[in-house]
Amino acid sequence: MKKIVLIIPYFGKFPNYFQLFLNSCGQNETIDWIIFTDIDDEFQYPGNVRRVLISFSELRKKIQKKFDFAINLEKPYKLCDYKPAYGYIFEEFIKGYDFWGYCDIDLLFGDLRKFLPDDLLESYDKIGYLGHLSICRNNKEMREAFRKSYQGLVRYKEVFSTDAICIFDEWGYPSIHHILLSNGFKIKLWDKFLDIYPYDDQLKQVTQKITATKPEKRKEIISKQPVIAMIKSGHVYSVKKIRGQLKKEEVAYVHFQKRDMNMSMLNNEDEFVCLPDCFISLSSNQAEQQIKKALRKKIINKKRIKWEYANARYWLIEKSGPVRHKFRSLVSGK
Repeated sequence: MKKIVLIIPYFGKFPNYFQLFLNSCGQNETIDWIIFTDIDDEFQYPGNVRRVLISFSELRKKIQKKFDFAINLEKPYKLCDYKPAYGYIFEEFIKGYDFWGYCDIDLLFGDLRKFLPDDLLESYDKIGYLGHLSICRNNKEMREAFRKSYQGLVRYKEVFSTDAICIFDEWGYPSIHHILLSNGFKIKLWDKFLDIYPYDDQLKQVTQKITATKPEKRKEIISKQPVIAMIKSGHVYSVKKIRGQLKKEEVAYVHFQKRDMNMSMLNNEDEFVCLPDCFISLSSNQAEQQIKKALRKKIINKKRIKWEYANARYWLIEKSGPVRHKFRSLVSGK
């Protein structure tokens, strides 16, 4: 079995369901996690999750030592742009592993190995194309792939020198994926997860329509049908109501991006449902009623306006990328 380690630098305050996240990591005992953080609150860390206590300023100094130019890393959120370089930055922590990767903590994992079998891992250099979970082959080529140029431009120096969020870990043009694809690396556009649309009163699934040949044509699709996530004994299921019947599909994990969740149960529950704003035990007397309510379509979505603004800003950054890239190339004479 291929050895996998996932790296998470995180500073500030963990979400109130962080113990559930840790529990889901513990269910995947053949995969390791390393969390670099300044948060020393007491949690029950499973044996496969290692916490490294470190201040943000100390981590910034560690990262700076890896580069011969001044990096710009004033706020923790900027770490997203450094994700493609984690294999290089944390090289001493990933020795002995076949694959290294990174993920967010607003996730609940199911049976990851079911969706990441060895034959899949052996076939690609990188699995996953979004920042909430990506896995890379642990060799020098992939650890330092972020250094490679794209159409004559050494992108990482720009990204690491600005305080702007460049979406380098995903598809901010040019991103790590543009670099990898143009240099012959093999990427699996893996989507075996339930990604939740952030600004909606209900849970709606977000999917990406994308191809490796034309990644710039990527399109985000938001489902009209409400969905909930169900966790049962280490497995995660996407549940929808279709033609009056509940349809359940197993997924690798659920991602609650930018969503506050209330804890309506104990931290050690292993069978529960994820509703639009809370977790509730499947053994609760209210579970059936709450599930029906969550899967009933609503007409008004108060969070939609906020998301449309954020989405428009993201679109502007991404779509203006080719123009900005050409301008930089002209200025640099390349």
